[in-house]
Amino acid sequence: MLKEYILKKIYISIILMFFMFLCGPVSAECIWVNKNNGLSGHEFTSLAVDQEDSNIIYAGSKGLLFKTSDGGENWKGVFKVPGMNKAVNFITIHPHNPKIIYVATESGTFKSDDSGIKWQAIPIGAEGDNV
Repeated sequence: MLKEYILKKIYISIILMFFMFLCGPVSAECIWVNKNNGLSGHEFTSLAVDQEDSNIIYAGSKGLLFKTSDGGENWKGVFKVPGMNKAVNFITIHPHNPKIIYVATESGTFKSDDSGIKWQAIPIGAEGDNV
């Protein structure tokens, strides 16, 4: 047991040292860049990245779902959550068809079949739509 614990600590230390060596304190590879053109003034509650195209990202906030197709350079609202300041709590992109997006909000669950252009509510207990 103690041997496993020590080996895990050594392994973690090696990984941390490797990243410190790669990313040093001024390395550009390890610097976060603020890309929020179109997002200012929002508090975000959820995020989803398209597995086939990492430039496509959805970000949920109170009242709105945003989308970027250029890796975060520009964002636009693609869905307004019904109700007053209701949050987008969860976003998922279908793993085999990235045009299908589900969002779970405080106002219900919604689905888009066309990459976020049109949305429809999913009734509770609807057959065939498991989120």
